[in-house]
Amino acid sequence: MINTKKIGILLIVLGAVAALTAGGLWLYNDRQDSEAYEYSEDVAQTLFEAIAPAARPTGGDSAQAPAATPGVGREGQEGLGDILENERNPIGAAPALVVETALNGAIRYVVVGGNPYIGVLRIPSLNLDLPVNSVWSMEAVKYTPARFSGTITENSIVIGAHRIDSHFGRIDTLDGGDAVILLDVDGQEHEYQVSEIETVSPTRTLSVVHSGYDLTLFTCTYGGRSRVIVRCMRTTNGHDDY
Repeated sequence: MINTKKIGILLIVLGAVAALTAGGLWLYNDRQDSEAYEYSEDVAQTLFEAIAPAARPTGGDSAQAPAATPGVGREGQEGLGDILENERNPIGAAPALVVETALNGAIRYVVVGGNPYIGVLRIPSLNLDLPVNSVWSMEAVKYTPARFSGTITENSIVIGAHRIDSHFGRIDTLDGGDAVILLDVDGQEHEYQVSEIETVSPTRTLSVVHSGYDLTLFTCTYGGRSRVIVRCMRTTNGHDDY
């Protein structure tokens, strides 16, 4: 004979466990979002100051920008390979005010806190100013968006980030024609507008990398079952000389 009382108690216990698990996950995500927001904000401000005074956000710090130390991303010289091999400041550490610029093929970047950034991604309609790490890794995107593939100059850049409010959690609310701006390390603004938004299978990597669009942003849906893809086209020419 089935003991309905025991079954009821078991269901109550299972419900409580599920609620606690969901609550713990929410607190973890909330903390991660807060940490990512603070880190991205600090790095973005450092980049604004390092890139060019004219590129600083309205009302930003007017202090003297830190001097940049030139370097070239080639073997045997200070550059991207050396930075990744000898991380002087681990990712997640407070961004350093000492920066250096370097050239690695067609990718120019500024080093902040031991991590290379190609510039700042600005999405005015979402009130976002986000530093973009030049190197893709799951560790990197815990703190900032990162370049998944491509370059600005080749009109093929793909940028990914986690689906948290302070990063790409709201990109599926963008509308066609919304502005997206990439501020590069030379202070040049590359302007784009949203052309298409779609949700695709996470296995459709080629459609993300070889989309034919000048700029692609992507993030996972909640639960990671699909990807949200925002495809953009240029509205300005930008640099053609590096």
